[in-house]
Amino acid sequence: MNNNKQPILLILTSYPNRECGIATFSNDLVQALKVSYLNEFEIKICAIENGASRHEYDQDVLFTLNAFDRKAYKKMALEINMDDRIAHVLIQHEFGLFGGDYGSWIKLFIRKLERPFSIAFHTVLPNPEARRYKLVRFLADHASACIVMTNHAKELLRSTYQVLQSDITIIPHGTHPMISENPESFRELNDLSDKIVLSTFGLLSSNKSIETALLALPAIIRKYPNVMYVILGKTHPEVVKHEGEKYRNYLESIIYRLNLSNNVKFVNKFLPNEELLQWLQVTDVYLFTSRDPHQAVSGTFAYAMSSGCPIIATSIPHATECLSTGAGRLIDFESPDQLGFHLNELLSDQQLRQSMRNEALHYMKPTEWQNVAINYLKILPSKYKNNVRNLPPIRLKHLHKLMGEHGIFQFAPHGIPDKNSGYTLDDNARGLIACCAYVKLKKDPSVLLFIDRFLSFISHCQVENGQFINYVDENGNYSLSNKEENLEDANGRAVWALGVVLSIHELLPKRLIEKAWRNLQCYLENDHEVSSPRALAFHIKGIHHLLDYTYNSDYVLRIEKMANELKESFMSTKSGHWNWFEDQLTYGNGVLPEAMALAYHRTKMPVFKTIAHMSFEFLLDHLFDGEQFNPISNKGWHHRTSDEKAIGGYQPIDVAYTILALDTFHTLFNRGYYLSKMQLTFQWFLGHNHLNQLVYNSETGGCHDGLEESNINLNQGAESTVCYLLSRLTLEKYTQHEPIKSPTSRIRKEEITPFADQHAQFTFI
Repeated sequence: MNNNKQPILLILTSYPNRECGIATFSNDLVQALKVSYLNEFEIKICAIENGASRHEYDQDVLFTLNAFDRKAYKKMALEINMDDRIAHVLIQHEFGLFGGDYGSWIKLFIRKLERPFSIAFHTVLPNPEARRYKLVRFLADHASACIVMTNHAKELLRSTYQVLQSDITIIPHGTHPMISENPESFRELNDLSDKIVLSTFGLLSSNKSIETALLALPAIIRKYPNVMYVILGKTHPEVVKHEGEKYRNYLESIIYRLNLSNNVKFVNKFLPNEELLQWLQVTDVYLFTSRDPHQAVSGTFAYAMSSGCPIIATSIPHATECLSTGAGRLIDFESPDQLGFHLNELLSDQQLRQSMRNEALHYMKPTEWQNVAINYLKILPSKYKNNVRNLPPIRLKHLHKLMGEHGIFQFAPHGIPDKNSGYTLDDNARGLIACCAYVKLKKDPSVLLFIDRFLSFISHCQVENGQFINYVDENGNYSLSNKEENLEDANGRAVWALGVVLSIHELLPKRLIEKAWRNLQCYLENDHEVSSPRALAFHIKGIHHLLDYTYNSDYVLRIEKMANELKESFMSTKSGHWNWFEDQLTYGNGVLPEAMALAYHRTKMPVFKTIAHMSFEFLLDHLFDGEQFNPISNKGWHHRTSDEKAIGGYQPIDVAYTILALDTFHTLFNRGYYLSKMQLTFQWFLGHNHLNQLVYNSETGGCHDGLEESNINLNQGAESTVCYLLSRLTLEKYTQHEPIKSPTSRIRKEEITPFADQHAQFTFI
């Protein structure tokens, strides 16, 4: 017996190297679970064989079940019962996977199984025959949870099969994040540069009804002669076994008869995901032409939609639900005329296609595989329900993608940098801080080019009196908007960034240190007025780091002066249980108590420590709902006179500033409480939020721009990506994957020094 004490989740399913849709589905689900939760439990497979074939499997496959050997079902259940590590069985169900009438032999397995199991129904049919009805009821009655992929399937289980609604969970078919790369090189490689690309994919069989699209093509080609219809996928192995390539030959005969040879391309192979997603990326319109009105769900349809393809689809329930918001057009079954009409409509209107693309991407974002994995974990026993996900590897891919000639571009709609958005000092200062953290942590010189460019941008933004402007256009020119806005916060971020550079002077080339020192000296030599609380906090942080480069008592006095100004803000606003510097909690709140903690560290003045603790505990109380972190919404700041909090409008910058503050408090005061809170806060990026969706994009290495009430902002601009990177680098200091304990050990009253001045009546409450 294996001595590994981790519980095992066993999945009963077909599995690669078997080629079928459910095998692909299960592999993607397993990989998503592994990426997120590998340290929490093991995932093993009981691979379903069809009797005639035997496949080679990887180490994940613990058992194999010959689905057409009646005796094998009981035997398999007994083997599972003997392994006490197996805590739960997840069955991927399709009637044709199992032997017996309608796959009824699965009942033999379940009757002997002594482990709880959940079942995912890939097909739920209306108007069932009596035996099919009894089988589905048997499975549902014995399962701890029933999973379906559409609202339509849930309603069928409830109304037709009388399964209790509370026993049914909808978890959509998983999809892969869209590839946001420039597709032109792939087009060139496949001779598609001047083509309008239509596509469909999947294992080929007559149920695909590809002929519906072929019969519609002649009229389209007369108007759009550069159309290329790409049919992706080999013939289904089970079809080949019984009828060879009969269906493909039939399609080729239609192509020959209609003279479509120059406009149709077969890619006759089983496509790996990376290549498939590239094909979908270059698709102008995706054609889904199923012949089966009872097809509950289609993985091929889901993948096309999640790639942002405008779609024309026959009205299976899955397509009807997904296209309801305008992401495509529905047609009747086997209707070439309707397909041709809508295809002409879409090809003649690029704006319509773009609108469909945007609708599709927003609709399908929750279906990404790692989001699906989160939802699967919710229906499993409590030992699987730890909301702590594995930390993703640190990736600079998207940061590199956002870099322009002068610095980092502001915005990236759907992950594509918008050069016209220009640059800001804010983003480039934060980028500089993140790259310095990377160098400090990794001792990796590969980001020196970034650091050099960020420093050059800050130098470019410095004007004659030492201050900095914030906005620069794509050509490097100062923007007029610099005259219209208060730039105190931007100047404070520049001071913070320059101080961070100087604090790691031993790790950077001398020329970069000298450049940062010149810029910071030029700023500090002038007595600039600073009144914004956050600007004061940024200045304190910058000068704190400067003191690690060169000690000067005048710098300590500067920190004391600015911290006293923050203290006055706190005293003038504090009353009752409102322990804050302003009348409302707004953005980037964590930097304020963090600055007071650093001021205490440098000046040793107890009053600064007291305010730091009081304000930070107050802030954390407003940011955490139990063990879930919720930032302050920018849809409506949290005012002291209101108990209501807006939902949505959550941005990564607030998450990052909270993590940085928790890091500082943990470093200065050495309490595990702060580390636990830090780790839980970071989980917000990984799906532990009100939408249960990843804000971090594992495909691009970027970060989405925020969470709204019911959807994710799909853009991946500089602020969000750099804030995620800063957060991830901060957590890396405390790896390797320390287990998270409940953060119950709070600051105690006796640990807070009371105010030792005229405000002594304000003690920690």
